[in-house]
Amino acid sequence: MRLSRGQNMLVSEVVSQRNALDFSQKDLEGVIFDIDRYAIHDGPGIRLLVFMKGCPLRCSWCCNPEGQNFSPEVAYFPAKCIGCGACIEVCPEKALRFQEGKLVTNWRICRHCGRCVDRCYADARKLFGRTITVSALMEEVFKSIAFLTNSGGGITVGGGELTGQATFVSNFLRSCKKEGLHTAIETCGYCTWGALSKVLEYADLVFYDVKHMNSKKHKTATGVPNRRILENLKKVSTRPVDLVVRVPVIPEFNDDEENLSLMAEFIVSQLNLSRFQMVELLPYHKLGAFKYERLGRVYDLKSLEPPSDGKLHILRKIIESYNIVCHVGGLNARS
Repeated sequence: MRLSRGQNMLVSEVVSQRNALDFSQKDLEGVIFDIDRYAIHDGPGIRLLVFMKGCPLRCSWCCNPEGQNFSPEVAYFPAKCIGCGACIEVCPEKALRFQEGKLVTNWRICRHCGRCVDRCYADARKLFGRTITVSALMEEVFKSIAFLTNSGGGITVGGGELTGQATFVSNFLRSCKKEGLHTAIETCGYCTWGALSKVLEYADLVFYDVKHMNSKKHKTATGVPNRRILENLKKVSTRPVDLVVRVPVIPEFNDDEENLSLMAEFIVSQLNLSRFQMVELLPYHKLGAFKYERLGRVYDLKSLEPPSDGKLHILRKIIESYNIVCHVGGLNARS
């Protein structure tokens, strides 16, 4: 059937609008702070793991503090510093100086503009956080796509908290789905349902953090209460996505038997279990402690030791007593 001139013009306009829409979506910008090209604890197979910047929580045990703030941040690696003073010359805030032969940063006045990073010859200063478009991030995916596909893996987006940049993440995941890739997300759940549902639309698997069942204790350790997190978890369980509940096991905070029992009861009584897979216990570790000093912060849990194997065994058995599959994650698993 031949189209009239007017119909042809209409079709052409629709196609142009779609192309323009696709272009604008690919041109969307997000802020990331890292890409792990060989992640094996964040979904099936080998994953390309994208770390989105910014998180509404301030967990005292956070192993990725460079992902907490939404804006880029400068970090200092003193072991690499050659003491040339080039960074001091370019700092517009005069936040850098030598003191007793060592370079000192006044983090209170540093604006994290990154000029010192650009000037540093020894790579002793690094800017965590860079702006990237969906299309540019997909180029990173294409570099590894054969590797990811052959391993039965895919893409995982974490953070930080990805729902803080929900529109960007949603469009990125949609682009990944167009390439036939398995997609997973990692979320703390503290966000609007609108933001979370936007990224769920293109996710195959959700790793959902549950840190404590007592809202007051949750707020003390993370800065926010848990009501919204638990309400969103119930909603996620009704969506057509696979669901894994992750529990960071933090001694003296949430590793008591009562808390784990309440958590298990919540799962079996409040969630739709049709796509629920398991609970994953993530033991506390100190692998991120050194990052705080590099960012000019203080790590408050220096004296805290990881949970023993015996303790983890007890907690696992509590979860399993509710007929819930429970695994203990490795040190590289994000918490």
